[in-house]
Amino acid sequence: MPDAFTQRLIGGGAAGARSGQIIALLAVLIGLGAALLGEARWLVADDDNLWLAALVRADSPAPLRHLEDQMIDGLHAQGVSANDILRFENRRDYGGNYIGAIQLWRFASSWFAASANLADASADALAKRMVIMFTFGIGMIWLLFGLVLARLGDASLQRAALVGLAFIALWFALVPIEFSQKLGLDKSIAHVLPDALFTLLRPHDGLSLFGFTGRNLFTVLFLAAMLSRWSGRDRNAALLLLIATLMHGSYGSMMLAFVLLCDLLNRPSNLRDPVYGALLAVMALYSFGSETLWRTTLRLDSTAWIGVVLVAIGVAILLLRLRSKQAGANRPMRDVAVLAGLWLATLPIAVVMCHVADPTSVEYFWSQLHARTLGVLQPVFAVALGLWLMHDEGFSRGLKALLISLAIALPIDGLRGLMSSNGAVPRLTASYSNLQQRLSDLPQPPPLAAINSQREELTYFAIERALSGYPSALVHERLTP
Repeated sequence: MPDAFTQRLIGGGAAGARSGQIIALLAVLIGLGAALLGEARWLVADDDNLWLAALVRADSPAPLRHLEDQMIDGLHAQGVSANDILRFENRRDYGGNYIGAIQLWRFASSWFAASANLADASADALAKRMVIMFTFGIGMIWLLFGLVLARLGDASLQRAALVGLAFIALWFALVPIEFSQKLGLDKSIAHVLPDALFTLLRPHDGLSLFGFTGRNLFTVLFLAAMLSRWSGRDRNAALLLLIATLMHGSYGSMMLAFVLLCDLLNRPSNLRDPVYGALLAVMALYSFGSETLWRTTLRLDSTAWIGVVLVAIGVAILLLRLRSKQAGANRPMRDVAVLAGLWLATLPIAVVMCHVADPTSVEYFWSQLHARTLGVLQPVFAVALGLWLMHDEGFSRGLKALLISLAIALPIDGLRGLMSSNGAVPRLTASYSNLQQRLSDLPQPPPLAAINSQREELTYFAIERALSGYPSALVHERLTP
């Protein structure tokens, strides 16, 4: 005879709704806690995060772009290599890739850390601003995930989502090792299989469900979209995919092929639904319209493209055969089979391209594509594993204890990691103090040309301070282009 807690979790009607809310609450606490733990581990004042802080600080794109153009012109004048300058050019052109995430971070920065936007902001204020804006983004996205999970209306799917999420969160917390972000594709083919298995178990923090960047937020909402899809709410799923794409446009274009193939093979009626189609069309327009890496990647000769087309045809044949063999499977497992099949079938393309494409394409596209998609797919596979393990059963006493323990321990550990004496805030404060000192040590007023390509973090710190009115030539040159 199940106890009262289990009855609430597996009950029907009003009790079923309450159980869904309980499951959603536990899932949000576990997911949010693990994300805060990830933020506490690897949030640093590096070039990428300082660039995001500059994006958040910019009231409009024009002043920021002028400062970035000024910096890039200075690097050209110094004779810096084109490959080093490319990193700055890619960032300059990539700001429109995160419009949803930027708005979340900007709101938090303006309302909860306004002192950091002043010209004379202290290192402590700047550190707290970075923590607050990323933590706010994490909180909002996980809250949306919880609302989606609570309203699924499918108790078995809700339980599987909680179990799958708890499994990867526990692994994430206990195994802080960060595996490859490139699956060994930048090394040799011998590294691909072990690195892929490691990544499937424990993606790099930057590619996982638990983190604070736009791609982490995308991954959370992609999982929410797949759960909605599996519960029969396909239009909701399409809307969630669109919102996810606003967090990271490139990830939207990257995962659109997976979703469309699932529709083509498992749910063709979606492709005839005008609302569903319109939502995905907007998603495609934004994601491909904001993508700028096409300018520096895919520069291949005709022979290579012929090979890509032939491999693509082979993939299509393989997946069509896969559809006929999985006709009796349930919807989640059919989708998982397509997702895994497409990932595996396209992996040889990446292996080949890493040997025939130009170095820039290999560095920024082919060697990263499959690690990033696997990071997005890993939680989806974890939920499918949860469905298989649970077999529509309720939670055992031991599993309930584990879930509740994780829901309590992970948020506490995450907050402690952010706020403790050796946590993220003190660490960032020390980094900002160092940057302020380095900026003040430059010849005054310090032009951006004085900051070379090997000091990226100082460059973006200087740009962010200029946008906040820091008294230097940067501001003068910004106002008088």
